[in-house]
Amino acid sequence: MEVLTRHLQEDVPWCMLFADDILLVDNTREGVEGKLELWRSTLESKGFRLSRSKTEYMQCNFSSNRPSEGIATLGDQVINKSTRLRYLGSIVQSDGEIDGDIINRIQVGWLKWRNASGLLCDRNVPLKLKEKFYKIVVRPAMLYGAECWPLKEKHNTKLSVAEMRMLRWMSGFTLRDRIRNEHIREKVGVAPVEDKIRESRLRWFCHIKRRPSDDPVRRVEVLDLTHVKKVNVSSVSANLNNISVLSGSNFKKWKEHITIVLGCMDLDYAIWTEHPPALTAENTIEQMANFEKWKRSNRMSLMIMKHSIPDNIRGAMHEEENAKKFLSQIADHFVGSEKVETSTILSKLVSIRYKGKGNIKEYIMKMSNLITRLRALKLELSDDILVHLVLISLPAQFSPFKISYNAQKEKWTLNELIAQCVQEEEILKQEKVESAHLASSSHNFATKRKRNYKIKGAADKGTSQPKVQQKQD
Repeated sequence: MEVLTRHLQEDVPWCMLFADDILLVDNTREGVEGKLELWRSTLESKGFRLSRSKTEYMQCNFSSNRPSEGIATLGDQVINKSTRLRYLGSIVQSDGEIDGDIINRIQVGWLKWRNASGLLCDRNVPLKLKEKFYKIVVRPAMLYGAECWPLKEKHNTKLSVAEMRMLRWMSGFTLRDRIRNEHIREKVGVAPVEDKIRESRLRWFCHIKRRPSDDPVRRVEVLDLTHVKKVNVSSVSANLNNISVLSGSNFKKWKEHITIVLGCMDLDYAIWTEHPPALTAENTIEQMANFEKWKRSNRMSLMIMKHSIPDNIRGAMHEEENAKKFLSQIADHFVGSEKVETSTILSKLVSIRYKGKGNIKEYIMKMSNLITRLRALKLELSDDILVHLVLISLPAQFSPFKISYNAQKEKWTLNELIAQCVQEEEILKQEKVESAHLASSSHNFATKRKRNYKIKGAADKGTSQPKVQQKQD
């Protein structure tokens, strides 16, 4: 088989052949169908037949946002689509997990154990013999392929629980005896399953290091994983909350927030880079890593941008799968708002005046900021214009300063203008005469008191007359 199909075989992992089992891998469903049809025609021309009933098709969908690509066909017959694929005793799942393979290995281990239960559960058999039989027959069947497992804590727990049940049956103890697992392992002489998996991984690593440097199994040594980072849910949530919701007037601010957040999360690769070409069997490892980096950055950038766009604005734009083009489409949608912003900033720049409050240096820097914003909106204004606008906006007390500048032949730069204005402002503050005005109203107050006194005396005089009349009566 290997000799007849040598011209069809590709590098690992695009094509893997073991005896009469063939595994074909491609980035698209059409590519898999093309390879499968080529293998079928080649084998039939040599007198072989490709089994259509045993052929299975699986789409590895590691991201839940990626849509399904439909069914695959071999000629006129539809290939059975499966979520689990068995190859050389191992189970490969479409979501990239290993739960199915772990459960299958545990079941295989129990099958071997039950076949030898007459020996392992016999109390007359020495425990040392049971230990050797378990290490030679049962444990290798349960840990087959463990050197390549991306284990999680739940997987280690399942394997440890299954192994401890076997060891308790072998030693004749149950949970009711209240004997700790460590004592049973020490009595049987069996190491924990985590230690054996670590040993198998080190053994496999040594096997890989003995291979030539250009061997396919050593590609992992040169993979670029700098773009792969551990995601902190709280930091992601905080970054998303910092992005302002896009509206008709804050596109520039929204774009700035998006750029900062994507840069901090190391997801802005797709924003600044064009779509790389599709992968083929001739691509290098670096090209494959760049393609995966761009694909992840593009997917995450689209989700983050769409998260901060309201439905009414998103519905007015065409559906786009490229993050860079999607951002350009949004920018084209808000071109009108940029014109309004340009006219607003320009009118503010012309009408602004310095009223002597605050610092003149901060005032000039504020005008310089307006010029910078206009340049960002593609309205070029030179520094000479800024110098003249600043001089025009100064109050009347700066008139000698303006006359002195106009009399000079040389032009000032923005930094020179700031230095001269600050110096002139200090001179004006020193020459300014401080005065205080005091207003007194003591005369009016005395007159008012005198009038009040006369009125009061007259009132007293009027009240005393009835008393005198009473005495006379």
